[in-house]
Amino acid sequence: MTENPGTPQNRAELLARIEAAWTSLEDLVNSLTDEQLTVPTDAAGWSARDHLAHLAAWEHTLLYLLEGKPAWDGAGISQEAYFSQDIDGINEVIRQQTITTPPGEVMQRFRQQHAALIARIEATSEERLALRYSAFITGHPGRPNAEEPTILEALGEDTWQAYDEHRGYIERIVAG
Repeated sequence: MTENPGTPQNRAELLARIEAAWTSLEDLVNSLTDEQLTVPTDAAGWSARDHLAHLAAWEHTLLYLLEGKPAWDGAGISQEAYFSQDIDGINEVIRQQTITTPPGEVMQRFRQQHAALIARIEATSEERLALRYSAFITGHPGRPNAEEPTILEALGEDTWQAYDEHRGYIERIVAG
């Protein structure tokens, strides 16, 4: 497998990218009103608040993975749903759980999840960060293979890359 030159090679690089993308997302969110966070939606019906709740849920899932807890518990869904649905189905289940949560509560949870995840990443050894993603999934059906991402890569996908992706979605929603 060829390494992606954009993939952080260690914890310090990962944390630096997370911090940069987090700051950019936080700056955008802090500039929005509650109405901007909840009223306009994209074609799928997602508001800016929904995107932030989604990010918070996935950060909680990552925290659970790193702590050796079931990822589906971190996402707040059943094990069956976690393994039987595609990512869009999982995301919709998560969205429905927070669809009426006020934006301030969503942001508070997101900030708390983020701080907890950063602390856990800082406490995780470089050796553990090099393990394959499935090595962290309680009840994973099968063995890790060389084609699946390391947890370091998965952390990048679900943190800094996701922040950048969802920041773009939020900007488009708010712009109308």
